[in-house]
This record gives sequence, structure tokens and C-alpha cells, in this order.
Amino acid sequence: MTSNQKIVKGLAITLAVVIIIGIVNAAVWSLCSISFIFGNHTYDGATEIYNINDVDNIEINIGASNLKIEESDTFKIEIPNYVTYDVKNNKLTINEKSRFFLKSSNIKVYLPTEKQFDSVKINGGAGNIEIVNLTAKNVDFELGAGKVTVGNLEANLSFALDGGAGDFKLNSGYLNNADIDMGVGNFIIRATLNGKADIDMGVGNLDIDLVDEIDNYTFDIDKGIGNVTIDGKNVSGRLGSGNTLIEIDGGVGNIKIY
Repeated sequence: MTSNQKIVKGLAITLAVVIIIGIVNAAVWSLCSISFIFGNHTYDGATEIYNINDVDNIEINIGASNLKIEESDTFKIEIPNYVTYDVKNNKLTINEKSRFFLKSSNIKVYLPTEKQFDSVKINGGAGNIEIVNLTAKNVDFELGAGKVTVGNLEANLSFALDGGAGDFKLNSGYLNNADIDMGVGNFIIRATLNGKADIDMGVGNLDIDLVDEIDNYTFDIDKGIGNVTIDGKNVSGRLGSGNTLIEIDGGVGNIKIY
């Protein structure tokens, strides 16, 4: 990619961000206007607890609520009454219904400590997501505007992350065949990467703390607007000879790999 192409790409990404922010602001203004016209809305529904068995796949679709996934001896969920769930063919599906007003509440999922799921998919919204520990063969995150914090994550076959407009932090993990599209926000990833990792930056900074040795990796880096460093040294192009390939398509922001 030439310097002019990089500048054009950066300007295009920045313009897209401005448009997205404008749309979000307009939506929030509209919702606030509806609330003003029809009066104040409050939610007084109770949270209900359900015990779940025989689940190998999970799909969670949230809007304005916060999501927390914790460890437990038993498999259970705590959800408000406007959130529905269903268990069919060994798959748990949790859906937050659309509402005409934004009010944050909490959805909690308690997973058995040593359980490995076949697949876990989370579609985020405006709320924050906190995951203490999660192990699955295939993990798919489609994020919204909230902040995401993950304590430990093991994706043993595949990991896909489609960033929205919030920050993402992974404190510890093993990611096989990772496909990461950052979106807008800062990303911090501390993990072992395996197979092939494709990282497409948007607008924001990316820190990758590789748990194992740098020598285990081959890097193919297409810089955008910003610096790319490995162990503090500015780099670009293809370098290294490890078995795991990390391909990075730069956007607007700095990349640090160490």
C-alpha cells in the first residue's frame, strides 16, 4: 500500500467514524425526546434465576444491559423479565427485547468452572461486558458501544471478534485462528496466538502481549497511519520465521507487540 493510499484509507476510516458518531447521537437524542414526550419511564421488574442443564452452545444478544459471565459450581442465569431465554438442541439462547427507552440493568450467566463449550456467540449492545473465564472450541464476539473486559479466554478452534465503538481488554488467553476486526476503540490482548491470526485495525491503539516467545511468530504488517513496534523497534512488512502467522492491516493508531 502506497503512502497516498494509506492517507486515503485513514481519511475514509475517520469519516466513517464521524458518520457513526453522528448516527448514534441522533438515535440517543430521539430516544430522549420520546421519553420527554411520554413522561419518565422506570423499570421495576424483578430478576429471576434459572438453572440450566445440557448446554453445549450459547448465544447471547444484548442491547442496553450489562452482561457478566462468572464461574460457578452450577449452570444458571439471572435475567430481568424483559429478557427471554430458550434451551433447544443443547443450545442456550438469551435475547434482550427492544425497548423504547435506555435503562441499564444486569444479565448474569454462571458457567461450570471446567466446562468447554462447542460454541459461544455474544452480540453486544450499549452495555458493558465482563467475562471472568470462558472456554470454548469456537468463540464469536460482535461488539457494540460498551467496554469489554475478559479475565481468561480459551478459543481452541477459532476466535472471531468484530469490534464496535468500545474498548476491549483480554488479560489472559489462548486464541486459535483469530480473526479480529477492531472497529473504533483501544484493544489490549495478552494471549498465546496459534494458527493464523488476521487483525484489521480501525481507529484506536492495539497492544498485543504475546505470552510465549516472539520467535514462535511470523509477522506480515501493512502499516496504516501510526507506528508499529515489536519489542520497542519500529517495523513493517514481513518478518520472523515462526509457525504462527500474524497478519495486521493497519488503520489509524499505534500498534505495540511485545
